[in-house]
Amino acid sequence: MAHEALDKLVKPCIFRAAGLGSALFLLSALASGANSAEWGQQKEAGRKAFEQGRYSAAEELALDALRLVEIAYPSDSPEVAGCLNDLGVAESALGRFNEAENLYRRALLIWEKIPGREASAARILSNLSQLLVSEGRYSEAEAMGRRALEIHEEVVGTGHPDTVPALINLGQLYEAQGRYHEAGTFLLRALAIREQAFGENNPDTALTLAALGQAYSREGKTEEAKELLQRSLQITQKTLSPRHPRVAAILNNLSSIYSGRGKYKEAEQLLRDAWTSGNNRWGRTILTWRLAIQTLRPLILHATGIRMPNVTGAGPWR
Repeated sequence: MAHEALDKLVKPCIFRAAGLGSALFLLSALASGANSAEWGQQKEAGRKAFEQGRYSAAEELALDALRLVEIAYPSDSPEVAGCLNDLGVAESALGRFNEAENLYRRALLIWEKIPGREASAARILSNLSQLLVSEGRYSEAEAMGRRALEIHEEVVGTGHPDTVPALINLGQLYEAQGRYHEAGTFLLRALAIREQAFGENNPDTALTLAALGQAYSREGKTEEAKELLQRSLQITQKTLSPRHPRVAAILNNLSSIYSGRGKYKEAEQLLRDAWTSGNNRWGRTILTWRLAIQTLRPLILHATGIRMPNVTGAGPWR
């Protein structure tokens, strides 16, 4: 493989976008007041854009909704808190983690001061926990993740779908720390809840399959990981779109498995498929060099004899 071809392949093929591993909580509009229709419409449009993988559009719409809601409502209102969270979700998906963290913390301060809104605060905690895991701030992430899970279990019960993001966040945290048994326990719980609540052929179920598959891959259970990722890929392509950003992330993880087995042609084709899937109108992906190098190390060595540095990076389901 020529160096130029490798360069083209390495740069674009891997990305990590927040919301791929755990379903980030987007808070529904609390419609009231004269201006509720306009900001509520912007908020809902932003939610739809995010679900479609159009993260830049989601950011613009969330900014518009926040601007409008801050005119119509006090700065410490639940309406403002909901828009702050949605903008944080979009910023996180675009890799702007500092901005996202500030928005989440502003929203959390509001919800924590409103009696009876513990569940809303827990949703922010789940989003914030996921972001902290992505940044490697594991102690903070675990504390917030466990707090979110405890609140949700107290408010809605242990088997409710609202508990799943906290379960996934904790599972991915323990996976990153090499605590695979604990990771599997939380991720299997999350999968069972979503399969019961939404069925097997649901994009949220597919998201959880992918998270569990990534954990198994890191643990060395490559056959189980491949089966889970292939199931996730089929469901995601069917229920969302073959060009949704999640598809590219799943293809990347499958490529890593084939590469680790020495099946370099299959791995390379999956990476090319991932780039084709990710480079589309659904929105720009967040490129991560560390992940690209880690995934392509065996292919580069096999094709050129060049040894790339052995880096450890966060997987796209974190």
